Amino acid sequence: MKVLVMNCSPVRNGATAEIVKIVTDCLEKRHDVKNICIDDYDINFCKGCRTCHNTAKCVQNDDVGRIIGQYEWADIVISVSPSYWADIPGQFKAFIDRCTPWCNTHDPHAKISSGKKGYSIALRTGPGMRECERIIASIEHFYGHMDIKCCDSLGLCSVEYKEDLECRREEIVEFCNRLDQMNPEHVPDAEIWDLYNENRELIGKDHVRGEQLPIDGYHLVVHVWIRNSKGDYLISQRSANRPAYPLMWECVGGSVVKGENSLLGAIREAREEVGVELKPENGKVLFTKTRKVIDGRIYNDIMDVWLFEYDGEVDLSNATTDEVAQAVWMNRSQIKELFDANMFVDTLGYFFTEVDKKRR
Repeated sequence: MKVLVMNCSPVRNGATAEIVKIVTDCLEKRHDVKNICIDDYDINFCKGCRTCHNTAKCVQNDDVGRIIGQYEWADIVISVSPSYWADIPGQFKAFIDRCTPWCNTHDPHAKISSGKKGYSIALRTGPGMRECERIIASIEHFYGHMDIKCCDSLGLCSVEYKEDLECRREEIVEFCNRLDQMNPEHVPDAEIWDLYNENRELIGKDHVRGEQLPIDGYHLVVHVWIRNSKGDYLISQRSANRPAYPLMWECVGGSVVKGENSLLGAIREAREEVGVELKPENGKVLFTKTRKVIDGRIYNDIMDVWLFEYDGEVDLSNATTDEVAQAVWMNRSQIKELFDANMFVDTLGYFFTEVDKKRR
C-alpha cells in the first residue's frame, strides 16, 4: 500500500519528526512510504470568502494543492501531531482550513479518491491523555469531512524531546503492526498465536500478532537463556533494522506460535535467531510469570523463562532470520556492564536474581 506519513509540526528534528522516522522505518519494508513535513509547504490562511462553496476551488494559489496531491497518491494517511496549547499546531490548522474546497459539508465540492484510511498519532509534554484525545479528535474530524475512514490512533504523553521516545518505541511499533493487520491482504505470513486464559488454559481462539489483545486473552512468550559448561551465556545483539530496541543486547526470545507448546517455541526461537539447535532434554523452565500491564503497556502474556545447557558451535549463518547482528558468549560481569551502560533490554533485569542467582 502507499502510505503518507505527515509531520504536522513545523520542527523537522524534534520528537514528532522522530516518531515519523520510526513509523517510516517500521512500514517501509512492506509498503511504499513517503513522509512530509507541514513546514516544507507555503500555506496561506483561509480568507473565509466562501467562494469555494460555489466553485469547489480556492481563490488562492499556494502549496495546499501539492499536499492534496500527496493525499491523492496515498492509500493510507498517518498524521503525527504534537500539542500546541492543547490542540494541533497552527500550521496544520491553516492547512485544514484551506481544505474547505474538499469538505463534504457543501456542494459542489472537490473530492479525493475514495477508500482512503486515516491514522493519527498525538504527543504532548504533560502526563494526561485528555490533551492527546483532543488532538486526535481534531484530526479525525478533518478526516471525516475529507471522506477518509478513521481507523486507529495512538496517544503518547510525557514526550517533549526525541530522547523521551526511547522507552516508547514499542508502542509505536505496535501501532504500525496494528495498521498492517487491519490491511491483511498486504501482510504476508501473518503470525498467529493461540490464546489462553489466565490459568493457561486454551480458550479456542486465534490471535493475529499486532492486533490488540482481548482483555481476557493471553499468549505464550519464551525467554531462552543458553549457558555453556564454563558458565557463560549466549547473548545476542538485536539488528539495527529492528524497530524496537535496535542494537540492544538480550537473550533469545519471542512468542509461541499457534500449535506450538512452550518447549517447541523455545527451540524454534533459538534456531531462527542464532542458528543453534537445542536439545529438549537439556532445557528446563526456571520460572513462569503472567504479565498484564507494565508501565501502562498491555502485555497480556504468560512468560516462560527457559535455561538450556549448550556447548556446540554458534554460527549466525545458520539462523533463519536477520533479527540478530551478532551473538557472543558472556559471563555475568560482562552482562552487568551492558546493563549498567543501558545497552541491555531493560525487561531482562531478572537475570541477576532468577537465572544466574547461584553465582551472586
